[in-house]
Amino acid sequence: MIALVSAFVTEIVFGSIYTFGALIPYISSYLYYEGNPTSSTSLSILFTMTIIMINVGVGISSTFLHHVSNRLLCAGSIIGLSIAVFLVSFMNNFLGFVAFYGVLYGLSIGIGYYPPVKNTYLHLPDKKGLCAGICYSGFGLGSVIFNYIILEIINPQNIDIDKVTKKYP
Repeated sequence: MIALVSAFVTEIVFGSIYTFGALIPYISSYLYYEGNPTSSTSLSILFTMTIIMINVGVGISSTFLHHVSNRLLCAGSIIGLSIAVFLVSFMNNFLGFVAFYGVLYGLSIGIGYYPPVKNTYLHLPDKKGLCAGICYSGFGLGSVIFNYIILEIINPQNIDIDKVTKKYP
């Protein structure tokens, strides 16, 4: 049961990827005020790159799954995810966002996506369908939870968009 709960929580963290839609206007505004105007449409490449890198990460994880422990893959994934978020907070250009958010963040999620589920399979071998359903529902639930948290951190006073620049102040 502990394996199932921990896998569910881990997948909630990985599901934070879907909060990207709420972040686009704020990232666009940030880059605009940093002197690197980038349209919201151009920023959609970040999400595309992240999804591609998740798939690459799943491939890497699947290759090493039989040679490396689930714990090590998950720990490496969470550390990579944390480093990506930390480094992207210092970026003031589009390429920095692509490198750290698009590539490293996506790769980290991909590497850690399957090991928690495999771990639940090892502990509850007769209930694999239930384990997968609960774990992957956590992935979907991550966007619901983190969307509100992220928007509360970024814009706690719910400041409206500037009428002239069409950007958040």
